[in-house]
Amino acid sequence: MHGKCEREKILARQAQGVTEGLLNEAKQIELVDLRRDKYFRVLAGIRTDGRDVARQLIEAGLAVPYDGGTKTANWCQH
Repeated sequence: MHGKCEREKILARQAQGVTEGLLNEAKQIELVDLRRDKYFRVLAGIRTDGRDVARQLIEAGLAVPYDGGTKTANWCQH
């Protein structure tokens, strides 16, 4: 929500809204692949009614795949 440009902030709010909608409308929510990252934070994938939330955000153009390395997306250059 604290983006580098107005476009990044708008997209973040859109992603938040889509995520909230998916969670609110879901009949079933699952946490999958629970683990800790390099900073010992808990990581988990989220599925709503069997569909991966991250994949849905990526398909909507509101997220990019992230492997734990350096962030590569620059939302301000589009």
